[in-house]
Amino acid sequence: MAAQKGHADMVLAAAEAFDAASSEVGAWLDTARETAEVNARRAEAQAAGVATKSEQAIAAVVEKMVPAATAALAGAVVIRERRRTMGISLAWLGGGAAIALVLVGSGYAMKAAADRPAVAFHERCLRAAIKAESSGRLYCPVEALSDQLASAQSQQQRR
Repeated sequence: MAAQKGHADMVLAAAEAFDAASSEVGAWLDTARETAEVNARRAEAQAAGVATKSEQAIAAVVEKMVPAATAALAGAVVIRERRRTMGISLAWLGGGAAIALVLVGSGYAMKAAADRPAVAFHERCLRAAIKAESSGRLYCPVEALSDQLASAQSQQQRR
């Protein structure tokens, strides 16, 4: 019985030591859990701060780059629009120049066609011109004045 009582006392002492150790481990685990929670909250706050800082950095980059990009694109759009406008203007000017050339050319052709008889008369007159001895001037004989007279005279001379 004494052995059983000694054994029971030892088991009770071991149980008390185990309870003390387990409460120390529990306290340590509670402290570790609280520390982990605090660290997790800090990490979340830091992550939120980093996210905020990255958003601010991105916003700052966008604020700096957007005006430059907009200005560059605006310049490109203005250049493209100027080229298109210049192309349209050149097309209109080219069309106007073509119309002017056609009008001038057709007027010249009409004038040349209208002057053909006068040029032919002048050529006939110069071929048959007579030079006056006293003044040195050229005179056109009456026979050269008309194609019909010239052709009739040439037919009479052949006979």
